[in-house]
Amino acid sequence: MDTSAHENPDEPLFGKPLPPRHGWGAVVLSLMVPGLGHVYAGRGRRGLALAVGGALLAVGAIFLTTVVRVPALRVLFILVPFAVLLGVAADAFRVAASAPDPFWGKWYNRWYVYVGIWLAAVLIAQPLLRDAIVRHVAQAFVVPSTAMQPTILPGDYMLTAPIRPGSIRRGLPVVYQAPGGAYVQRVAALPGDTVEMRRKGLFINGRLRREPYVQHIDPAMDPSDASMDWQKEFLAYPHPTYRPTRDNWGPLVVPREQYLLLGDNRDNTLDGRYIGFVSGKGIRRRAVWIYLSRDAVEREYRWSRIGRSID
Repeated sequence: MDTSAHENPDEPLFGKPLPPRHGWGAVVLSLMVPGLGHVYAGRGRRGLALAVGGALLAVGAIFLTTVVRVPALRVLFILVPFAVLLGVAADAFRVAASAPDPFWGKWYNRWYVYVGIWLAAVLIAQPLLRDAIVRHVAQAFVVPSTAMQPTILPGDYMLTAPIRPGSIRRGLPVVYQAPGGAYVQRVAALPGDTVEMRRKGLFINGRLRREPYVQHIDPAMDPSDASMDWQKEFLAYPHPTYRPTRDNWGPLVVPREQYLLLGDNRDNTLDGRYIGFVSGKGIRRRAVWIYLSRDAVEREYRWSRIGRSID
């Protein structure tokens, strides 16, 4: 074999042809790592371009789901990453099926190169991409509790987006980090607010706040709880006999860089009334929309909830 041919990266490096390329083999490799099927078929640069372009397109589509409010468009955009993967695999099938026979391999048509690409993708590229998406674009979150009924039901799978502390507003459903995990509740009061509850009505700075999303299921009782005693430290008007109850407490002054979070299922949720204020640093994400919903007991899909905004 003429060694001068080695100076051209597109020239074969093998002294004899490799086995014919199989379309379905390229498909399997593409499903493992987008672009790997093209490498197998001798079209490495095409595979790299499709892998990078497809990743950018998929990330952009996921971002759009957090911006648009039309349920059908949200569902369409969330399917784009799967469509991209299938499209890359289909193109790999076509390229491999049309590869010349005999097939003269390129420098990268060796089994250990395939393994190296797969390991680099699984151990480096994919974790970095996943981390970037979670930090800057969106993250999935499954709701396990009834704290936010009827807005969010147990078994709802929702997409969340990053949020800056300066953009947190009253009424915003957010995901916050607490001991034991991440939870979703609604911002009730901001730093510096004076907040109280009278006969289930929430008052912010002396004005009754309209809360159409709140559910009351226990109108007859108003229990007290020792875990609410933390409120005494933040009373606007300290009183030695202060005894807060579920539906009557305050007024409290929210400290700097702290927020009061409450659940929509107001009579049956362990929220800020009991656990205290939440630091703005702990509020990482806002709840955006429901991409899947399945009843936690009946195990039936709730199709009507898919695509619904969380407001």
